Amino acid sequence: MTGQRRVAVEPREEREGRRRRVVGGPRGVGLLAVFASIVGLGATACGRAEPLPGGSSGDTASPPAASSTVTPEFWGQRIHTERDVAYGNDPKQTMDLYLQRPRFRAAEAAAGPDAPPEPRPTLIWMHGGGWMGGDKSDELYMFLAFLQRGWNVVNANYRIGQGTAPAAVDDALCVLKWAVDSAAVRGFDPERIVVSGQSSGGHLALVDGLPAARAGRPCAPPADFRVAAVVSWYGIPDIQAESRYRDQARPESNFVRSWVGGETGIPEISRRFSPINLVDASAPPIFQIHGDADKAVPYELALAFRDELDSLGVAHDFLTVPGGGHGHFYDDQYQKAFGRVFAFLERVGVRSPAP
Repeated sequence: MTGQRRVAVEPREEREGRRRRVVGGPRGVGLLAVFASIVGLGATACGRAEPLPGGSSGDTASPPAASSTVTPEFWGQRIHTERDVAYGNDPKQTMDLYLQRPRFRAAEAAAGPDAPPEPRPTLIWMHGGGWMGGDKSDELYMFLAFLQRGWNVVNANYRIGQGTAPAAVDDALCVLKWAVDSAAVRGFDPERIVVSGQSSGGHLALVDGLPAARAGRPCAPPADFRVAAVVSWYGIPDIQAESRYRDQARPESNFVRSWVGGETGIPEISRRFSPINLVDASAPPIFQIHGDADKAVPYELALAFRDELDSLGVAHDFLTVPGGGHGHFYDDQYQKAFGRVFAFLERVGVRSPAP
């Protein structure tokens, strides 16, 4: 669509009012509408939900309303930001922190400036880009809903590019270790740390959540630390299967081969760092969101990982976005997905804080 044609179409869409529009990325049309309408969302499903062990299916029961701890109005004055905080020596090893802090409260003033911040649930977010590109600066739209609900957010960059595997994995683990080590000072509740990301960032989030991934890595949290949950937005659960799909369907853009630095190293990297090879019964609760028309990360890979979680008895949920591509969802599909995310987190014991 040319720029001229888009200018002509948008006013007509506004007059029609209810026509759905695709959100194509962080600057997609309708972003503010998505965020505003998240307030008070229920947990209506737009796809299949797997039952949680010991609990009820998201399809057949009404989970706790995601709006139960949400303020009717959201003002951003509580959010303090720290940009490009280093967690390593490489220029890419930086993160942005979004910390919930009241600008002034009498009780905290009386406690003194050195009083520890209130522990809050904390989201660690990993951007996508096929381990070859992407940047944290493009990701705000994916965690605004968490800020609105009073969460802290750690939005991380990591090493990317040709032949850098498995540096991104090590960086994701190092970000998690930093968050655990910094919990008391930063106000992170170590019992409510959730890891999430999209695409290759979804892969990194899954790896972060699986204790088996930490063995022998140079920078990782303690072996007995367990994240509260993982939310994977169309993440990559099987590196070698993704590479095979690329070779068959899109051989000109096999980013797996580029990341690993050649074909011969892919089986070993996949064996060591594919979530489907690392997952066991000790895994935390996992929620996958995936479009059934995804041409970048095949829907079938997500289904295979879902089935593996089911066979292991891991608490999990799965949301199919009908007709959804690789993150190209309609506004109402994003809204339902975020509603399901917060309902899932509440079901597994990760509640958003009271106002």
